[in-house]
Amino acid sequence: GYASGSARVFSGADGSILYTFNGDSINDYLGFSVSGAGDVDGDGFADLIAGALLDDNNGDFSGTARVYSGRTGSTLFTMEGDSAEDRLGRSVSGAGDVNGDGYDEVIVGAYADDNNGSNSGSMRVVSISGDGLTDSLTQLVVDLGLSTGGENSLVAKLDAVFVLLTDEHESNDDSAIQILEAFIAQVSAQSGNQIGSEDAETLIASAQAIIDLLEGG
Repeated sequence: GYASGSARVFSGADGSILYTFNGDSINDYLGFSVSGAGDVDGDGFADLIAGALLDDNNGDFSGTARVYSGRTGSTLFTMEGDSAEDRLGRSVSGAGDVNGDGYDEVIVGAYADDNNGSNSGSMRVVSISGDGLTDSLTQLVVDLGLSTGGENSLVAKLDAVFVLLTDEHESNDDSAIQILEAFIAQVSAQSGNQIGSEDAETLIASAQAIIDLLEGG
């Protein structure tokens, strides 16, 4: 749509286009601000952040910023302005590991936020990854038998993940589903549709990221 916006990632090796991200609708202006985000999900790949300051998810021009996986191109997390005219996403940046948890954070500006008066502005430092295992994740490990390191069907394990998340949160977030789909492809390629003890930590980390994302909104 008109002025929906886009952002592209080009290969430093040969200049080819690695990813293209598009705004959801007209006048979103995705790509008005862009930045490297550091490794926010701890998968060893640098991630990306882009702002769409005129996105309307929480009112006209409330604004949005999205964090994208450098490994898969999927959306890891979406931040939205609180209300109309906040213009969150006017500025975005990686922030480094602010809280010392081993994961990089991002910083996002909403220069027209009104929390302390008209257009007083605000900024947010956001952690994408959670701290430790939640009760839900602990139960997930038990349900999937990961503590024993036994190999089981990848399909059965992923079905169990979806069932748990659906039961726990009543609905699956689109971004969480994209993360899980990317994880399916990765593990399928690496382990021939089987998950053994070496893949258990990867599954745990992926499930934790999904649960954190859903709990965060």
